[in-house]
Amino acid sequence: MNFKEIFTNNIALKSLALLASLLLWFFVTMKGLSETILELPVEYKKAPKGYEIKSTSTNFVQVKIKGHESLIKSLSPKDVSIFLDLSEKSGEERIYYIDKNNFKMPFSLTVTKIVPPYVIVELEKIVQKMFTVKPVITGTPRSGYHIESITAFPESVSLEGGERVFQEISSLETEPVDISGADSTVEEYVFLNLRTNSIHSRNEKIKVRVNISEDNKVKILQIRPFLKGVVKDGYHITSVTVKPSEVSIEGPPKEVDSVKFIMTEAIILDNLETPFEKEVLLNIENKSLTSKTEKVTVKININVNGDS
Repeated sequence: MNFKEIFTNNIALKSLALLASLLLWFFVTMKGLSETILELPVEYKKAPKGYEIKSTSTNFVQVKIKGHESLIKSLSPKDVSIFLDLSEKSGEERIYYIDKNNFKMPFSLTVTKIVPPYVIVELEKIVQKMFTVKPVITGTPRSGYHIESITAFPESVSLEGGERVFQEISSLETEPVDISGADSTVEEYVFLNLRTNSIHSRNEKIKVRVNISEDNKVKILQIRPFLKGVVKDGYHITSVTVKPSEVSIEGPPKEVDSVKFIMTEAIILDNLETPFEKEVLLNIENKSLTSKTEKVTVKININVNGDS
């Protein structure tokens, strides 16, 4: 039998044997296959420079996967991932169709169905904007103390994010600073409360300083006129009166306690020979002290020497 006769003799029987072999191979192969459905998150990569994702039509996709039964049984969502390359299309609203090129999974598996088969992604421009920092304070100082001032360093920060997000923000709050029971200045570094992951700041933390002072003390003090110079020769002062004669001052307890009386501004007596009455200012040198009374009336009686 020559080489040609090997292929031409009994051709019908040989064809039948080949068909049987193919059917047997197909049966054995298909017998070990199985399918499963996974719900997978969509990963977005390579957003165009200066843009970020504003919205998507879906963040999850149902995928039917076929493969060998042993692989399918052990398959979990962490073994398969879907990613979309946002740099592949232009425009602020883009439609991305999902196919096998968007999957990362074992090579022996096959994707047979994707629902939905596409994702609509809307992008928006990233902008920068300055916002005033508003420190958030919780609690109250110790009894007898009060908040003198609250300061943030820096007082304003630059934020980066989508235009839509900034429309909802007028100021930027910090995480709370607790001053419960404090009787001295409180200083802490705290995070900004950005409220959303779509906003970014170069300032990781903000320094907040809360100046706490002792409550003011009120005290009644005598007013003393400040007389400067001398009256005319042959004359003398018979009496000096101040109306009102006392004044109420207010300020930090230590400062108030250090003052024993309040002087008026200088009253010049040079060559006076007649009674004198004048409205003069109080001279409160300590600027931490205040008084509702600014002026008093000083009356000086003068007589000739020898007269009472």
